[in-house]
Amino acid sequence: MRIFLSSPYVRIYKRKIRKNTRIAAIIKEKIAIFQSNPTNPNLSLHKLKNDKQDVWSFSVDRNPRILFIYVPEGVLFIHIGTHDEVY
Repeated sequence: MRIFLSSPYVRIYKRKIRKNTRIAAIIKEKIAIFQSNPTNPNLSLHKLKNDKQDVWSFSVDRNPRILFIYVPEGVLFIHIGTHDEVY
């Protein structure tokens, strides 16, 4: 599965995540799991409700989450952050 990164995702990642090497390593690991098996129970994959009907989310660690949408070529990561930041 191909993964594309939106500009907001990249901006948030650079500003908040990149400096925290522990979380950055966990993100890399979870993305690898997502690429090989998106339905892996460890990801807590779920579709968002209400106004974000085409948006999906998976958990990186206890709190960080990655929001994404399916596109014809794969998935587009649109946001990353804590529960309160992304919902």
